Amino acid sequence: MAGWLQCIEPFPGNDQIFERFEALFTGTGAPKDCALFARNSDDMREHIYLLTPAATKWVNALPGEWTDAGDPREYGWSGLIMHADAFERFGLKTPAQR
Repeated sequence: MAGWLQCIEPFPGNDQIFERFEALFTGTGAPKDCALFARNSDDMREHIYLLTPAATKWVNALPGEWTDAGDPREYGWSGLIMHADAFERFGLKTPAQR
């Protein structure tokens, strides 16, 4: 799945990513193709944020180093800012479905 970006931060994460994404998301009419997901590493040392391909247009407005996420379907994600049907639309799983 091309185009997904991730940012890895020390646990418990970076609130500025959430806050800035939320402002961008709501300020642009909450586009359905944009979402922010997150998960913790298995050892709980890192918090990993995930941007949908369409949301990567905002990467320069977000803190952190964003890199290619590969195939995010390998992991269980928590939805941070998204529409209710985002898991189904993007083919992602929750941690319980993993």
